[in-house]
Amino acid sequence: MAKVKKEAKEADNKGEAKVKAASKGGGLAVKVRTGLFMLFFLVLSVFFLSSALIFCVGMLPTFVAFFTDRSYRKSKAVTVGSFNLAGCVPFVLELWKTGRTMDNAIDIISEPMTVVIIYVAAAAGYFMEWMITQIVSNIMYQQGLARRKAITKRQEDLVERWGREVTGEIAVDKDGFAVEDEDDELP
Repeated sequence: MAKVKKEAKEADNKGEAKVKAASKGGGLAVKVRTGLFMLFFLVLSVFFLSSALIFCVGMLPTFVAFFTDRSYRKSKAVTVGSFNLAGCVPFVLELWKTGRTMDNAIDIISEPMTVVIIYVAAAAGYFMEWMITQIVSNIMYQQGLARRKAITKRQEDLVERWGREVTGEIAVDKDGFAVEDEDDELP
């Protein structure tokens, strides 16, 4: 018996070691991918400096969401980033139509209405993420209540069919038979 427990514990330790090794490797891949993305962004920003200016100022809420989101998949950052990008694109297109100069980019980004529109789009992303989280949590809570009700009903059916002995509330002797209480005996 002790040998079986020891082998099970060793197998569990090996499984934990594999999980830790996989998570370290996964972390490295994410860092490399993020580094390559940043390098690509820097190279593009050199060639499209005016567009990069609008994106850097406009996408600030996305950067904040990325660094404050602690979830593994960064769902808040993705949601806010999508809405934020949708708010930035019309002004980048306006820049491309009027000429891709730094003066035009500064004129566009210095207009208060531009910044308000971009940041309201990001706020819509925050609101959407909050709303979907609330809806999903309420649905999951209601499903849990329904499951609890079904389990209670099933337990009542089992007690009705097999008697009170299946509830585990009645004391049993060493052989598993119900011990009669003194209160249950007739006088």
